[in-house]
Amino acid sequence: MKQLLLILVLALTANAQSSATQKAASPDDKSAKLIEMQNEWLKAGSEGDNATIRNLLAQKWLAMAPSGYIMHYSDFEADHNDSRLPKLTMQNPTVEFYGNTAVLMSHLVTGKSDGPTFNVTTVFQDRMGKWEMIATHLSSQAEHGQAPGGE
Repeated sequence: MKQLLLILVLALTANAQSSATQKAASPDDKSAKLIEMQNEWLKAGSEGDNATIRNLLAQKWLAMAPSGYIMHYSDFEADHNDSRLPKLTMQNPTVEFYGNTAVLMSHLVTGKSDGPTFNVTTVFQDRMGKWEMIATHLSSQAEHGQAPGGE
C-alpha cells in the first residue's frame, strides 16, 4: 500500500512539473511579446495615446530622446498628448534575456524615403509576471554605409 501511495505521489509530482514547464513561455514567445509591446508603444506615441503608454511603462521608466531630452513616466500623466512621435516601424528587432530583464534593440524607420531613421534600445523587466518597459533610448541613425565620424 505504501509503495502504491509513493508511486502515485511521484506520478502527480512529475505531472505537475511537466505542466509548469509547458506553461513557461519559450524565449521566442517572450521575444514576440516584447516586440508587440514595443510596437504598441510606437503606435501609442504616434497617436498621442498616453493612457496606453502608461500601461506599458514602469512608474520609474526613463527615456532619452535623440535631442538629449530625458523623459519620465510623469510626462504621460494626461490621457492624450498633442506632441507625437512620427509613425515608426521597427526593422530587424533583436531581443536578449538576462534573467527577468530583457533588452530590445532595433532600427526605426518612417514610411517616407527621406524621413528620419532612429535606433532604439528598450529595457524591459518582468515584475511578478508582467513585462514593463523600464528604460528607452532613441538616437538618430547614421546614414547607411557611413562610418562613425563621417569617414
